[in-house]
Amino acid sequence: MWKSLKKIYFAPFDFAKWLVVYSQVFGTLQGFSIFVREIANDRRTLKVHYKGVKNPIYLRLNSTDIPSLTKILAVKEYLIELAKEPKVIIDAGANIGLASVFYAEEYPGAKIYAIEPENTNFSLLQKNTAAYPNIVRIHKALWNRNIPLKIYDRKTGYAGFAVSDSKTPPQGFVSEVEGVTLSWIMDTYQIDFVDILKLDIEGSEREVFQDSDAWINKVGVIAVELHERIKVGCRRAFYNATNHFEHEFIKGENVFVLRDAYMPSKAVEWMH
Repeated sequence: MWKSLKKIYFAPFDFAKWLVVYSQVFGTLQGFSIFVREIANDRRTLKVHYKGVKNPIYLRLNSTDIPSLTKILAVKEYLIELAKEPKVIIDAGANIGLASVFYAEEYPGAKIYAIEPENTNFSLLQKNTAAYPNIVRIHKALWNRNIPLKIYDRKTGYAGFAVSDSKTPPQGFVSEVEGVTLSWIMDTYQIDFVDILKLDIEGSEREVFQDSDAWINKVGVIAVELHERIKVGCRRAFYNATNHFEHEFIKGENVFVLRDAYMPSKAVEWMH
């Protein structure tokens, strides 16, 4: 997302256009301050205020955090029209909590379960979601079995950590984390039905959807970024598992599938 923005707006050394985009995302004064810090290669964690979000957000400068905020809060890639208000949302691959914050602001009556495996991301997730009593923070990794997993760094920034069930540490090994199934999440937190299941889990969607029979009929809407480039078989596993969802569309980097009950009637009439 951020790379594509750079191609559109940012010619080399064209600082004026860089500044315009930062100002559009963060406001004039705050955008200028963040812009100056970034070109100075400042890598500290910064507290920012974002329009439409009532609580401060903590971001790491010169990292994938600002591109993530742009995609989630500015472009609003997860915003879709639904026929009914969601009550339960699971945010798997929650990173620093921006999608969970977005959902909490958009659907204040929903219970949101934010799942993030990597320690540094989870630490910021805790800070960014602390003011939201409807967000439950879960320091685990979504998988197809309840087993220990190994986190490894793909060297693509804080948004690119992945997990493996390899017995030997993979290249870029960071730490271990407990892998859990969606059924485990639903049983542990007494969830009967998931209205929105959002996944951005760096290839683990292949394993998750390969073994989805126990829970797939208890989900109304799925938003997933498919990482076929990381792990071959992600697309096949996802579409095999979701072929009974009646509607599909793509927004940004995400594929959305919805059941009839969640599709607005006007949209259904237009599509048919």
